[in-house]
Amino acid sequence: IKQLSRRSCAIDLPNFTPRKSSAADIAGAARPGVVVIGDLSKCKKCPRWHVGASSGFMLTTSGVCATCYHVVNIPESATLIAMTGDGRIVPVKEILAANPYTDVVLLQLDGAGFTPLPLDTEAPVGSTVRVLSHPDDHFFTLSEGMVSRYVALPLEKGPGEVTFMAVTADFGAGSSGAPVFNERGGVVGLVNNTQSLYFDPRKGKDLQ
Repeated sequence: IKQLSRRSCAIDLPNFTPRKSSAADIAGAARPGVVVIGDLSKCKKCPRWHVGASSGFMLTTSGVCATCYHVVNIPESATLIAMTGDGRIVPVKEILAANPYTDVVLLQLDGAGFTPLPLDTEAPVGSTVRVLSHPDDHFFTLSEGMVSRYVALPLEKGPGEVTFMAVTADFGAGSSGAPVFNERGGVVGLVNNTQSLYFDPRKGKDLQ
C-alpha cells in the first residue's frame, strides 16, 4: 500500500509492427500476456481465505504488468498473485508506479520470460475494439465492440481532467485492468469501470 505513492518508473517496451488482426488472432496471440490478478484476504465472516480475481496484462518479458489502481489498493489483502494465460502462477514483488487519477498501476511480477503485449494509440471513434478479461471468474473471455466516444472528466481531487475512452464491448466485475485491443492487435486502453444507461444506482431502479 505504501508503494502506491510511487509515481513513475522507466521500462523498455517491445517493438510493435501494426497489422490487421482478427478476433481469433488476438485471442490466440494475446492470451499468454493477459493475467489474472488475485488478492488473497482472510474472510471476516468465515475461517477461510478468499481470492478476488481481477485482470491485467504484461508489458515486458521481465515481468512488468499493468492493471488498475483500485485492483491493488486493498489494505486488507494479505498478498497479490498473478496467473498468466499459459498457466504460470507467480507472486507480485512490488509496485513500480501508480496513478490514482487515471486508475493505472504498474506491477513487477516475480520471474522472467513473460509474453508482453504491444501498446498502440490508434483507436478512433467507431473503430472495432476487443477485450480479453475475466468477468465474474469467467476467465479469458473475449468480447467485441467499438469505441463509442471519448469523454473528459474532472479530477476528484485537484484541478485538471482526465480523458476516458468509452467502448461497447461487454465486460463485468473482474475485468478491471484488462487490455482493450484495436484492430491492429495493439493495446489502446485498459478496462476501468462499467456504466449502465438504464439503471440509476442512487435510486435503485431503471431509468425511464
